[in-house]
Amino acid sequence: MSVSEVSSFRHQPLDLHHRQIRLLRYRETSASLDLNFTISHHDLNDCLQYWALSYTWGEEIPLHAISINDNRFLIRENLHSLLKAINAGAPSNHNEFQPRDMYFWVDQICIDQSTTSERNHQVGMMQSIYKQAESTVIWLGSENHAVVAAIARDDTVSETAVNDLWRQPYWSRLWVVQEIMSSQCLLLLCGHESVSWAKFADYHKERRLNDLIGAWYPHDHDTRRIEPDIWPLIREKEEFGTGYATLSYIIDTFGRLGCQNTKDKIFGVLGLVEEHHRVPVNYGLCRRDLFFAVIDKILADESHNSRHILEDFAPRLMELLLLDADPLTRKLWNATVPLREQKSTAHQKSLLLQAKFRMFKASGKSSDTGLRTKLHQVELEKSRLNDAIIAVSKYPSNHMGDAASVN
Repeated sequence: MSVSEVSSFRHQPLDLHHRQIRLLRYRETSASLDLNFTISHHDLNDCLQYWALSYTWGEEIPLHAISINDNRFLIRENLHSLLKAINAGAPSNHNEFQPRDMYFWVDQICIDQSTTSERNHQVGMMQSIYKQAESTVIWLGSENHAVVAAIARDDTVSETAVNDLWRQPYWSRLWVVQEIMSSQCLLLLCGHESVSWAKFADYHKERRLNDLIGAWYPHDHDTRRIEPDIWPLIREKEEFGTGYATLSYIIDTFGRLGCQNTKDKIFGVLGLVEEHHRVPVNYGLCRRDLFFAVIDKILADESHNSRHILEDFAPRLMELLLLDADPLTRKLWNATVPLREQKSTAHQKSLLLQAKFRMFKASGKSSDTGLRTKLHQVELEKSRLNDAIIAVSKYPSNHMGDAASVN
């Protein structure tokens, strides 16, 4: 029976109570399709070695058929080009890359994109998936391979060629930030040519240094250069190992990058903050509820910076989530800002009292009744303010006729 005669591939459910993932493996080309794979389930905590792929999804059409476990499965064109390049021997200058002996993690295939609960589960694990990968392949398309080969050899590259490489859609996409930051080892692939991230970053840093020199000696400076989106990636990649940034900083730094699902402005960067500072991944939330969940989480974690969060960051986040023109979101926000400000102040008092309480206990003193009472009062105040915020939020939702859907 040929692949075209059997039913389409169906993902077997993952165990969402454990850290399971699927991994893809090449096998011999089938009679009817040029890309043939097997897919299997694995526990990430006890997983064999695999490579992760980082690429842009691109347009929804055209779609291309591949074979997975002898069943037909459709993928987008850019991923199809990447898988074909690997199958044909790319990268040609990397001897250790033997695709027939390797496992791959590919989000478009290894996640059942039609199941919200699985997407929540896998996106929540994304940082760990890329971090545990033996290496991550960054796909920059089939063009500009000569530029990548030249950088790998430390050859001179023309400005026009480099600019073409910077203009690749890859650098403007939000999801690639977490993938690059989380990966231990990165290999940039363009056509059949590749270069390590370290060499690629060194080249760009030298180029940027020449730009600074050019500011002092403008007659020697090439003004045709473009300002790519890659510099923040290189800078943050170098600094990422020194500690996690705050959620507000990460959203401010990378939130303008593109993604198909607006909610990924949040979910796509959660891996860059510590786990206890993240909001839960839940694609079932509407954008309005996600906005308030993020604001409340950031206010709780960054209560010392509440004025900036309320006055500066919140309007930017509203715009990023395409809520700035939504009348109900604005009505709810304006009505609850004073309450959220009071709640943030109470939270700061609570943190201070908790610190004093710990010091009191460490000192070995016998009585802490006064501190306990104050802490209890502050917690009651926080609870009262939270109930007030919930009550105010429910009222306009039930009485406002123009509460349009913001899914």
